[in-house]
This record gives sequence, structure tokens and C-alpha cells, in this order.
Amino acid sequence: LMPKAKGSEEYEAVVSTLAGRDVRAKKITTIAGKPAELSTVLLPQNMVLLLLRDISALENLNARLSTINETYDYAEQTSMIGSFRFDFKHKTFEYSNNMFRILGCEINELEPSAEKFFTFVHPEDLAELRSETESFFKTGVIRDLEYRIIRKDRRVIYVRNTAILTEID
Repeated sequence: LMPKAKGSEEYEAVVSTLAGRDVRAKKITTIAGKPAELSTVLLPQNMVLLLLRDISALENLNARLSTINETYDYAEQTSMIGSFRFDFKHKTFEYSNNMFRILGCEINELEPSAEKFFTFVHPEDLAELRSETESFFKTGVIRDLEYRIIRKDRRVIYVRNTAILTEID
């Protein structure tokens, strides 16, 4: 049990005692009809601390987020929009489900990357897109582009590329 409120001396004492401790097990369970996370922490002198956290608010947020994601996916499909995110810190790409569809691929059929995406760009448009991509990574300035994609089924489609920069901690 966690004493008093967050910020109290008792609370801070428990938190500092647990800092750096090895959480050995986490289990999702139900207590009094509510979802809860049960964790065990090893303490000195072979003592074990059991922590119980109500996660019903977290589960409600996850359900809402899932609904929002489904709505966004449907909106992308009906408007023929695909999107991708680039994580500057880890240098990784993530495609939306509809980005895969636009390329004529199954969802998660390929590992998202700039180089993989470039393999779908029409050869006559590739140099300009590469140049604009390099410029973006150097300057952060985004320019709208129109170019051709050669889908997996070899059908050529025209796309417009636009972007926004967002920062996520």
C-alpha cells in the first residue's frame, strides 16, 4: 500500500526505497471487478513488497485510443491518403496501414525505410525526391512534391507528398 498522497514525506520515502529495485514480476489481474497490475519488488533482508495499481483508467484510455486509430485508418482508406512517421532519435520509419496499401503491399509486408520507399518511386522522379529528402534532413524545410509511384502490381500512380514536423518526447 502506498502511504498518503504523492509528494508527502511517506510517499517520497517509499519511492526512494524502490528506486533502482528490480521488479521481478508484473501480472494483470482483476480485483473487485477492476483491472489491476500486481508487481513484486525484492527488498533488502529477503523481503518482498507487493504493489497493486488500479489500471482501469489506463484500459479506458487504451480503448479510446484504439477507436481513434481505427477511425484514422478508415479515414486514410476512404480519402486515399497514406502517412509515415520518422523517428529522428532512432532513425526509424513507421508506415500507416494505408501507406502499405498505396504501395500495393500487404500491411507490414516490408520494413519501412527511405531506401525501401525509393524502390517504389518512378525512376524519372527519383533524383528529385532523393534531393528533397536530403535537403529536408539537413534544413528541416519541407516542400510539397508530386511524383509517381510504381506499385507492387506495377501500376503507376501519381502522389502528392506533404509533411508536418511534430515533436514527441
